[in-house]
This record gives sequence, structure tokens and C-alpha cells, in this order.
Amino acid sequence: MNVERVDTFLVKNDINTLVQKTEHSFLLLMILIAIYYLLAIAVLTLHFTGHLERWGMEWLVFVFAATVFPAVLYL
Repeated sequence: MNVERVDTFLVKNDINTLVQKTEHSFLLLMILIAIYYLLAIAVLTLHFTGHLERWGMEWLVFVFAATVFPAVLYL
């Protein structure tokens, strides 16, 4: 095997590794966003049914509102 073939093989391997890491990072990001939305839906449901007020946890509505606010400003 000559040097050029080895270098090409290493570059292709590095690119494949980078693509796999990027795919895993993207998947992790999508999972975290899905968890965020599920929690937000649960908080809104508990807010409108009155459970958060009974439990003294109304502040959760403000926390989720504050985390959404920068995205609203950006759009």
C-alpha cells in the first residue's frame, strides 16, 4: 500500500467519524427538544387544571415562559 492510499483511507475514516458524531449530536439535540416540549405540555396541562396552584408550583409556568421568550424575540 502506498502512502497516498493510506492518507486517503485515513481522511475518509476521519470524515465518517465526524459525520457519525454529528448525527449523534443532532439526535441528542432532537431528544432534548422533545423532552422540553413534553414537559411544557405537562406544565400547561397542570396549570389549567389547577394542580400547580394547589401544589404551590405556579412558578414553573414562568420558567417555561422565560425559556421560550428569547425564541419569540428571535422570530
